[in-house]
Amino acid sequence: MRVAAKYLHLRYRYHSGQLGHLADLEEDPLSATKTILALTRHTGGVYYGELLSGVTRTVTHRDGRVVIAQTLPADRVLTQLDLELAMSVAGDQVDAVVGVSLGADREFLENLIAFGKPVVLTSQFTPGIDAPVALPDNQGGIRAGVEHLLAHGHTRIGFVGDIGGACYGERHVAFQEAMRERGLPGDVFFAATDWSERGGDRAAEAILACGDRPTAVIAASGHNAIGLIRTLTAAEWPSPRTSRYSDSTTSRPASTPHRACPA
Repeated sequence: MRVAAKYLHLRYRYHSGQLGHLADLEEDPLSATKTILALTRHTGGVYYGELLSGVTRTVTHRDGRVVIAQTLPADRVLTQLDLELAMSVAGDQVDAVVGVSLGADREFLENLIAFGKPVVLTSQFTPGIDAPVALPDNQGGIRAGVEHLLAHGHTRIGFVGDIGGACYGERHVAFQEAMRERGLPGDVFFAATDWSERGGDRAAEAILACGDRPTAVIAASGHNAIGLIRTLTAAEWPSPRTSRYSDSTTSRPASTPHRACPA
């Protein structure tokens, strides 16, 4: 009943937001109010908070309402029984579902569709799920980040991220293309274990362990950037400026042991 309880207890109505148009509510002669279920791992911050505000702004503008269900950690699998319990209690109250950036896995989304619920995804392509997807401007954002760093005089720029994620993989490809178009190496890459701060920590450790380090880094996610900055700063490197694309100007003490960096 944990999932069902979340659906019932997290029914909020919002009236503000900067993003929107992820849900299109049509007139229903049987009901004046539509309810959209948003499945999300997080509810605050620049990305999740703004996106959920946009969804709720659009829905409430059309006299609808939003149920926000913060999904459980990745090590807790939502089962078919969880879904059936939730839907048996609150399923008839939900008209459509928005899956926010890996807020639900493929099997769970398939089951929602099997229950007859329209699904819209954000920032994720899920194989086997035939649903509209709203994506950020990965190409434009990364190119703007590269241009910013080039304007500061950087030419050896690295990329940090978990490129297994759909958006992060697109950002990495955009980075490579932007660098190579300018005759610069686009293969200075440090893998993050995932999207989190911990993933950024691990990437920073790899940067510290190598020799010809980049003078600037673009991070695939804001959380990666935070972990990256924290670990580099703890190693007594200059504290980097940060944005979604982390601008990290660094220098290596001559006595630091090192190994070869990516080409």
